[in-house]
Amino acid sequence: MAQKQRKLPANPDRMNVVLRDTERALLIPEGLPNRPWYHHAIYAPGQYTGYAAVVIPGINEAIDAGDERRTEQQDFRPGRRAVSRRYGP
Repeated sequence: MAQKQRKLPANPDRMNVVLRDTERALLIPEGLPNRPWYHHAIYAPGQYTGYAAVVIPGINEAIDAGDERRTEQQDFRPGRRAVSRRYGP
């Protein structure tokens, strides 16, 4: 079982910067296909589910549609790698 954190990190400002940069790295600047107002690569309301959340919506919906090209376009790993290079794995 994981232990609870009992005290604040030595430098919470650095932790906040890492969290902010990680969230920004997971944004798709042009938005999701057919919904350009949603920019997050990890979660968004599903295209066919109303407001029910879909995890990794761009990729999941492209796979459901059988659209390999769109699946590759929605890959968010480049942003994840940029954060890893800057802050570590």
